[in-house]
Amino acid sequence: MKFNKYNLVARVYPAVLCSLPILVLNYFLLESYLGNFFTTVEGYKLAGGVTLSVVLVYFFAHVGRFVGKEVFEKIHFRDEVDMPTTRVFMHSDKTYTSEQKAILYSKVSSEFGITLCTIQEEIDNEERARRLIVDCALLIRGRVKDGRLLLQHNIEYGFARNLLGGATVAVFISVVNLLLFGYFVPEPVAYYLSLTLAFMYMLVMMVGRRVIDRYGYRYAKILIQEYLLM
Repeated sequence: MKFNKYNLVARVYPAVLCSLPILVLNYFLLESYLGNFFTTVEGYKLAGGVTLSVVLVYFFAHVGRFVGKEVFEKIHFRDEVDMPTTRVFMHSDKTYTSEQKAILYSKVSSEFGITLCTIQEEIDNEERARRLIVDCALLIRGRVKDGRLLLQHNIEYGFARNLLGGATVAVFISVVNLLLFGYFVPEPVAYYLSLTLAFMYMLVMMVGRRVIDRYGYRYAKILIQEYLLM
């Protein structure tokens, strides 16, 4: 994982926030039973100078991104056909006027050779219209790349998506902690910490889809704005 602004904010920060249940488990339970082992591992630098803490964050960064992108994003946005970058192109969407869309459609046609559907074609076969737009949006992202404003909105969207994905895993670990510290290894402080964390991550999951939808729209508008100015 390259160390740049996107990876730091959109992947590392969510990973750190979602690693808290593991830290609770380690501090209140694992260190008691496997203290010598973890002390040895933590004190011993792995190949390349990577420690256990870094490995943990790296693991959650990948898990959070995988769950956020491959589960929530694909289900919520129906494998891109309902992403904001697709919706704003649709004739039925009111984000842009018909005149603005005519300019956008014309630019897409001249640069990529893709003729997007007319209003009637969209009504007759909406799925085809969406699939054409998905292909078109992919080409536009490749053309704009990390535009001046686009990168910041991409980071915001990535942070929200990866936090949502990481929160899903963190809720599961928090529930495991609740069972462990509530019944098998009673520890009031760890129990209430786990309860608080479980509540916070569940809250993230409840509002997460609405948040990634909002950030997705912002990203889509900036993407088109920067593309039209090229």
